[in-house]
Amino acid sequence: GDPSTFYNNIFIDVDADSSTGLSTSGLGSDFLIQSGSGYQEKTGEFNAGGVDGLDWAAAPAGQGIDFEMRISRTATYSSDGKPVFTGTNIVFTLETENSSFATVDTAPDTGGTPYTFKSFEKIIVDNFTLTLERVALGNLSIAHTGLLQSRGSLTQGSWEDVTDAATPLIVNPSDTTRYYRAKP
Repeated sequence: GDPSTFYNNIFIDVDADSSTGLSTSGLGSDFLIQSGSGYQEKTGEFNAGGVDGLDWAAAPAGQGIDFEMRISRTATYSSDGKPVFTGTNIVFTLETENSSFATVDTAPDTGGTPYTFKSFEKIIVDNFTLTLERVALGNLSIAHTGLLQSRGSLTQGSWEDVTDAATPLIVNPSDTTRYYRAKP
């Protein structure tokens, strides 16, 4: 298949609940990628609206049997701006159609493939730690020992102390770009 054409669909059940979303191949698809574009799906609706911020890329280009694809976990539904991905577990299936849009093959044959996103990163340097964990509604939890600092660019500006930074500090990464570090 060629994932950059509209004859190939990637159906994603973002809440891993087959009773929500569009019923297809044994899963409840809430989100569809077709020709590198994202579409919201709801019960009984193949295309309930667009998806913003998908940041889709695939390689290699054209037909093949092995692909790497990228989609942003910060993508949002165009209709209401809510995040597409709100948890760490998804189920997906791939579908290939012919030129009459009839299904030729699905992978897997039924039920979808479950996937769990890595939910945290922990960095330990000397005697201080910085732990990042994705929590509900796309927010990020930053637990730290030592002094937490932040700035809007990795290459410009001064690092500023995050005053009264609770640990964990809950931030919404879609608000503005911020970089964080912990100092002993």
